[in-house]
Amino acid sequence: MPEGGTTKFSRELYDGVLMTSSGYNRSEGIEVTESGLAECVTYGRSFVANPDLVHRLEVNAPWNEWDFKTFYPSPDAPMSAGYTDYPALEVKA
Repeated sequence: MPEGGTTKFSRELYDGVLMTSSGYNRSEGIEVTESGLAECVTYGRSFVANPDLVHRLEVNAPWNEWDFKTFYPSPDAPMSAGYTDYPALEVKA
């Protein structure tokens, strides 16, 4: 991998709209977009584990840890595990 990662390398070669996905957390995602390295950050695995990720990003709430065993059917996990059973943030009244 080039020094600074593939996002920096890609930006040096391409000046169009650039999306990146490299396991960013909230602060890293903000930093990479504000620096101009990318216009968009994607949060694939984190989105699966956080059904309310957009809200968590807005309020800077902690994220659920993802479990790869729940991403696809696996003999190590029940078919119902994953996508719909990761906990959402509790809303305080």
